Amino acid sequence: MPSSTPVIDSSGGPLVTIAIPTFNRATLLRGCIQLALAQSYENIEVLVSNNASSDNTEKVLGEFGDDRLRVLRQETNIGLLPNWNACLAAAEGEYIIFVSDDDRISPQFVERCVGVIGSRSQIPVVVALTNCHLASFGQIKPARTSRHMTSGLQNGPRVLLEFLADEISVAICSVMMNTQALRSRGGFSLSLPHTADVAAWAPLLLENEVGFINEACATFNLHDDSETGRLGVAQI
Repeated sequence: MPSSTPVIDSSGGPLVTIAIPTFNRATLLRGCIQLALAQSYENIEVLVSNNASSDNTEKVLGEFGDDRLRVLRQETNIGLLPNWNACLAAAEGEYIIFVSDDDRISPQFVERCVGVIGSRSQIPVVVALTNCHLASFGQIKPARTSRHMTSGLQNGPRVLLEFLADEISVAICSVMMNTQALRSRGGFSLSLPHTADVAAWAPLLLENEVGFINEACATFNLHDDSETGRLGVAQI
């Protein structure tokens, strides 16, 4: 069972869960876990939920001897969003970051997020920016940065309006959420198969004070085998 109280290390920083839901992407998963464990901020757990993969995922997971890595094993494929919710239910961190197995986070991401929060454990969300890797073209599209906001504590609705106006580039892999705040909202809605990620973190910006990092701290991978890549233009 997940801890009911925040876990704090000797320096006063919160435990942060990096959750990686995965299914049949063993090769991509390896790099994702490596970058998660390479964080400059040490008080983390990396939680992988293997959704009954039939490839070499278990072999890849066995390559890591780091005790910060914890694995959930689903006996049958429970579906994409239920697997994300399984990570949320099992997370022990006061804060949680969801990283798809094909996305990548920078080594300083968690440290930057915790630095923005400081001692304010009530901050519901920290939003950083996201690059986009266009796999078909072999290119990385840099994140759009805010022309109006700097890194630090910001007014939540202001950050939300910039996102909705497409002034900043944000994907869930560059968002750190308060675990209990996300749980209280019911996690990821199964009725929103294509927008459950945004519907999970964006409403947390309705609070008056949130964290914002005006630089890219993660890269979202858009490729033909991704859930977004399978959608038609009209659906997107």
